[in-house]
Amino acid sequence: KLNILDLRYNKIGDQGALCVGEALREHMALRVLNLSSNEISAAAADHFYQFFQNKNKLVQFDLKGNAECDATAMEAYFQIRNNKKTIELDLRSNQIGDKGAKYIADALQNNTTLMQLDLRSNNIEDKGVEDLFDALKNNKTLKKLRLTGNRDGRFIALETAVCIRSQKNFKQLLLSSNRIGNNGVRYLTEALRHNSIISTIDLSGNQIDDKGLHYLTDFLKNNTSVHILKLNINSITNMGATYIAEMLNGNKTITVLELNSNKIQDKGIENLADVIIKNKTLKTLSLTKNPSVLAVALEKFVDLQQNKTITGLELCNCNIGEEGMKYIADALNYNKALIEINLEGNQIGNTGAQYLADVLEHYPTLVRLNLEDNGIDGQGAQYLANALETILVLKELNLNKNIIGEQGAKYLADALTTSKTLIRLDLADNRIGKEGALYLAKALEHNQVPINFEPY
Repeated sequence: KLNILDLRYNKIGDQGALCVGEALREHMALRVLNLSSNEISAAAADHFYQFFQNKNKLVQFDLKGNAECDATAMEAYFQIRNNKKTIELDLRSNQIGDKGAKYIADALQNNTTLMQLDLRSNNIEDKGVEDLFDALKNNKTLKKLRLTGNRDGRFIALETAVCIRSQKNFKQLLLSSNRIGNNGVRYLTEALRHNSIISTIDLSGNQIDDKGLHYLTDFLKNNTSVHILKLNINSITNMGATYIAEMLNGNKTITVLELNSNKIQDKGIENLADVIIKNKTLKTLSLTKNPSVLAVALEKFVDLQQNKTITGLELCNCNIGEEGMKYIADALNYNKALIEINLEGNQIGNTGAQYLADVLEHYPTLVRLNLEDNGIDGQGAQYLANALETILVLKELNLNKNIIGEQGAKYLADALTTSKTLIRLDLADNRIGKEGALYLAKALEHNQVPINFEPY
């Protein structure tokens, strides 16, 4: 049977090429077919592809010199598919584009010999990268894929996915600032499902939104090897925060979580807090530069819960409100070493004051407490006064610029008669009036505590 047919430089054109194709279509036994430099168009070449794509003997199909054809990619298709000796293939800088990438992808579907493929600088975009990804899902042979120099940011994700799957010792995924997007995350997580030792994932600055995050959290729910997860500078919103919360509910290995510079608002932080407050594994949480005022409070919760050597907490002018104060109060149940707390300018209000007072009633180490400018009125003052009667070592309490009024002054005055430790009380700008001043003056007959206040 005829094994080699060489018709190069004959100007057979499309009509002649199609006649050759039809003649060979049913009884194809060729191993080599050379139709280079024959004025064959891309459309005619596509017909050849259809004619021969399932013929497994053709290992060399040469279409070079036919200007409109995807010659390189089509040649590569037959070489990859039918030449079992091909283990490396270099196709860089051939401008094969998405259409050429599709030919390569089709050939890779059932290939079991090719180990290295270089497709750098080939003008491959979204569609081409997606076709390659689909083809490689079940390909267990390819060990190295090179795609740099193409237009789509996902190329590096697909390169890395191949690397993850082929390297059994792949432990750190460090791809920050590569614009891999949501589909890039999909490629990586598909590969990571076959990896049981990955310990660090850093995908910061990659234009990932909630959809891309969902691919990752779905993978991490049952993962037991990842300890560090960094997703800074992406576009994660409240929905994404919910995905992370659901993941943390089942994941018991992540110790470091970084979500700085995302788009998480109060509701998203609240959803995270519901899980994190019960989580005993997370050691470090970073949430700075998110729009939620609660982010810094939740950060501090984790810090206080895990770091028992911290002796001072300073969280000023962050407007954490009563919900943020709840996180801080919960943290104080785990950390009993604080000597000083400064929460000036946080508008914690009466409810926040109650959360704090409840935990401070028998707190063993706190010496100085600053609650200046927090929207606390008489009711909040009562909660704090009740705590003063049992608190062990508090020496200084600053309530300047609140609105405790006469009634609040009375509650604090009553507490002063029993307090054995307080040596300074600041009540400036609190609208306590004459009656409030009288209550405090009477208390001082029993306890000589320096008090700074303005009655009017």
